[in-house]
Amino acid sequence: MATSEAEIFDTLEALEAPVPDEKRLEEWMDVIGDADHDANEHFWVPALAQFLTSMRLTDEKFLRATPARRITRRAGRALRQGTQVSFADSQMVKEISKFISHSWHASPLLKTLTLHRFYNLKAAALAGTLGAVLGTILFSCGLLPGFERAPRFGEEPLLQGLWSLCLGQLLFVLVLIFRAPRDMVFLDRLCIDQESRRAKAEGVLNIGACLKHSKSLLVIWDVTYCQRLWCLFEMAAFLKTHQDEALIIEPVSLTVYVLGSFWFNTLMWSTSVVLPNDSPFTAPMLLLGTCTYGWVLAGVLKRYSQSLQSLKAQLQKFRFAEAEVYCCSVRHRTQNGADILCDRGIMQKCVQAWFGSVEEFEQSVQTGVKDALDRHFGGKFCPSHLVIIAALPLLWAQMDFAAAWFLQREMMVGLGNLIFGLASTFIGSLAVPGLVLVSMRCMPRSYPSLQKLVASATYTAVLLISLGVIELLFNSLGVLPGSLVFSALLVLPSVVVWKCCSQIF
Repeated sequence: MATSEAEIFDTLEALEAPVPDEKRLEEWMDVIGDADHDANEHFWVPALAQFLTSMRLTDEKFLRATPARRITRRAGRALRQGTQVSFADSQMVKEISKFISHSWHASPLLKTLTLHRFYNLKAAALAGTLGAVLGTILFSCGLLPGFERAPRFGEEPLLQGLWSLCLGQLLFVLVLIFRAPRDMVFLDRLCIDQESRRAKAEGVLNIGACLKHSKSLLVIWDVTYCQRLWCLFEMAAFLKTHQDEALIIEPVSLTVYVLGSFWFNTLMWSTSVVLPNDSPFTAPMLLLGTCTYGWVLAGVLKRYSQSLQSLKAQLQKFRFAEAEVYCCSVRHRTQNGADILCDRGIMQKCVQAWFGSVEEFEQSVQTGVKDALDRHFGGKFCPSHLVIIAALPLLWAQMDFAAAWFLQREMMVGLGNLIFGLASTFIGSLAVPGLVLVSMRCMPRSYPSLQKLVASATYTAVLLISLGVIELLFNSLGVLPGSLVFSALLVLPSVVVWKCCSQIF
């Protein structure tokens, strides 16, 4: 198909209208939809790039969104390639709350869990804590069964329960997985018709307009994100029309760390409640469990910090020209031999129109993403509220200990256990990860096993010293005064350790 310069000029002039005419739009849809004809890039690339750059809608019906709950339901079915999805799950809107940008090469499970964490983690933590409070009250009133256990203080055996921890865990999981967020979001598979080739092509043509009409861009970040050209194009379009503050970065590695730490804490502290105090095997088992937990924690922290450092390195050296796109991977040919228009040329022209040059865009992404990470992480390896949530099983386990004393009408001892639980959760979540990170950094990176061994020893030493201090305070001052003194002595140093030792960026 030969095309003159005059025809190209006429096409670009026609783009000054709000939308192209029906005939021109039909031709565009054929090109974008990989129709079986000669895709003359010298003609179509400038025309399509010009329209995408304008960020106009071809029709208001293409501004669509779906409730976030429809993305996370059925174990994230909409995020898994090859599954059936329904265009009817989306609806026309005036404005999109969040545009979800993600790489289809990332793990669907991790992306789904990241969305659950983003939308539901705080509500799950609150629900779990309320469930633990309910378990404490019901057991304290004698309404729930328990098992006999030798006490840490006193001579008479206590009736011990595990209800606070169990109810906390149950409600935490139910709310985390099944709470239905109502946020209206854009996800390409649900908001662009996948059945009709023409409708899908026109939906792609309206991506820029959908980004323009989105309040924020939620990036589910993984190691493949910077490698995908469409992901970078979405970020470019968004940064062109919004302030950096509207960019939200959620690494999947953060989800692995927070939820992994939560379940490791659950396993460790539920074991501490169940093991008998008067058994000669309890102390060795707890010591072995503590060392094992320290080793696992060191491994998780190391892997997580490496993923964040990798993210930082990606930002520093990513290049638009090196990003991958499907059309180039198949040499711009369909299975039946028809030409495919190259997305790279269209996107590069859009980026140049928005930012002046590809280099300026790369600098804008590096600055915007770094600022978003700084806002979210505060320069630390993890937001402080997330590490506290990950340590909540410790608090719930202490509530079970407190409930056992409340049942015996030892109110001051029970209250002391509650105060100790609150302080330990705060201290353990802030100080321990920071100290483990510092101990690993003191060892050569070329010896990862040595790093984990030293970190495990550090964790075990910190825990044993803390237990020794609390035992000394409890025996000399009593449980309630001892808990208050313990809290006063260690809360402030824990904050200092968190401030000084948890830097990652």
